[in-house]
Amino acid sequence: MKHIIFAGCSFSDDGKMTDNFETIKYKKDMSLSDLSFPTTVKMHQLLAMDLENQEVKDVKIHTIARGSYGNHVISDMVRKKVTELKENYPDDEIFSIIQLSALFRNGLNIEIPDANIDDYPYDYITDNTALKNNFDFSILYNKHMDNIIDLKKFCDENKVESFFYFGWANIFENDVVAYKLTNKLKEIEKFCYLFEYSDVYDEIGFYCAGSKPVKLKDYSYMGNSGLYYIKSDRYGGLIEYAREKSDIGKRYHLIFDPHPNTKTYYIFYNDILKNWLNNKGIISTLPMDISYENILNIYFLQ
Repeated sequence: MKHIIFAGCSFSDDGKMTDNFETIKYKKDMSLSDLSFPTTVKMHQLLAMDLENQEVKDVKIHTIARGSYGNHVISDMVRKKVTELKENYPDDEIFSIIQLSALFRNGLNIEIPDANIDDYPYDYITDNTALKNNFDFSILYNKHMDNIIDLKKFCDENKVESFFYFGWANIFENDVVAYKLTNKLKEIEKFCYLFEYSDVYDEIGFYCAGSKPVKLKDYSYMGNSGLYYIKSDRYGGLIEYAREKSDIGKRYHLIFDPHPNTKTYYIFYNDILKNWLNNKGIISTLPMDISYENILNIYFLQ
């Protein structure tokens, strides 16, 4: 049996609040209700469609992503799940698809198993932590780089094949210089998918965890306050990759919601993640059955 862990924040969370994911629901005669319409279709659901379409039976998906998880929380959840799987299925293969989140968040009200946000001072800047005022951001950035590198080492030591990527750009070249991240980032670039993106206009002026480094364009768009000019950089993620392949107004779940829509997930899955899954012998790169495409086309219109 192959076990595939999907870890991350709301960019990877299907809202079901359980890691007991059943691929059998994603059959060729599935309906919109099987996808919990009108939520977006996430990466693990797209994989489930491919598994059913290609009649792959020896794969179990584990969804441990939850909204507002910071990167240290994500790291702990991966370690916990890997340890659990190795104890229960010592002879099985384990893969982990790790969507990295914001480098720092405010104190959102979230639930963390056996912990709370105050246990993660480098993920959440709250009134209860000394990091709130006069904080040296070079420490924060370096803590996050160390955490990512350490998680990769953990995966390697436990023979877990891993795919790392950011949901959206959290690192910028100016920060790399200012906070002396060059050497650590070179290490991360060896195993983490990072997309070098071009100058582009964006219809949403903020990410889930804060503002973008943007300049407002002098006209409005679909009731929004304007378009935002995003300067090119080297360290993009899912959003940056799909944004360059999508038109304005067709990238996000809602015009005021920075979460990706189904088409954005589909682009990244089809172009990037599916090739990795193929290289690992989990699925082939064959296209999905037309019945799946018909369902997804309805989502693409949302």
